[in-house]
Amino acid sequence: MLSNQLFGAYSGTLDTLNFGNGKILYAPAQENLAQTSAEQILKTVREIQQMLDFTPQQPFLVVIADNESVYHHFTGRSSPKWSAGITDYTTGSIVLKSPKLGKTTLWDYDETLRHEIAHIVIGQNVNPIRLPRWLNEGLAMVIAGQHSMGQMYTLAQNVVHKNLISLTDIEQLLHFSRDKASLGYAESQSAVQYIVKEFPENTLKHVLQKMHNSDLSWEKSFSEVTGLSQFYFEQHWRAYLEHHYKWLSVVSSETWIWFLFPLLAILAWLSIKWRNHRKMQQWQEEEDRWNKNSDWDFEYLPDEDEKWRGDIH
Repeated sequence: MLSNQLFGAYSGTLDTLNFGNGKILYAPAQENLAQTSAEQILKTVREIQQMLDFTPQQPFLVVIADNESVYHHFTGRSSPKWSAGITDYTTGSIVLKSPKLGKTTLWDYDETLRHEIAHIVIGQNVNPIRLPRWLNEGLAMVIAGQHSMGQMYTLAQNVVHKNLISLTDIEQLLHFSRDKASLGYAESQSAVQYIVKEFPENTLKHVLQKMHNSDLSWEKSFSEVTGLSQFYFEQHWRAYLEHHYKWLSVVSSETWIWFLFPLLAILAWLSIKWRNHRKMQQWQEEEDRWNKNSDWDFEYLPDEDEKWRGDIH
């Protein structure tokens, strides 16, 4: 748990940005990143309210750490080295590595922030202990818009080779190896997307609202709304995946693999380039709007937070 004492005891230099849903602490050089982070938080909150009718129960406190010292001060030395952020549902606190520190892209940073905001808002409306981990993670990924070709390929390969993890076993996600965890996240997102696409509109909203207004479990609430048990839901979802990815069994021979891997690598590279181009365009438009509406004159020095990568939050 992130301690409020840690936030109060920090003696370093961090600026504060106050916005409608809370405040962001950041290093002075990260002002532009703090501004766009506030916009992403407000956007995510609106989307969650529209999708689930959930609202934050208290203001957010976000720390953007631009070095390991700041990150470990607020999260503790025990946080995994691969982690990109730590979230505390109860206090609405998030500590995130800056893109440069986390060695990821600006796009991935935004996705991680949106993912953690989703966790907090959902967790403040339904106790996370009552939510299956696959649902909690999958719903946050869907809200954050986290999707990649690598993730799709991992899921497809394991569908074809019948190596899927049961949704119940995903409860142990944090103890998985990196590869198994990647599959667990991919399955979680897929299962939630299946509910969104294949079930009647607002099914998730109705189930989670039922949990919000009662002490019913996910399984009981889901059954009352849909008429399906968790067991039969998983069977339907697996059958959907097998039908969706059956084409891959035709091209899974060694000859096709030698063809597909370079193609996937090229497509992934093009996807990253396109995403970064979109992000830089977005930042330029925001900077232009800021300069147009501001009475201040200042010289903008762009960040060097561009060439890094890392997905696991």
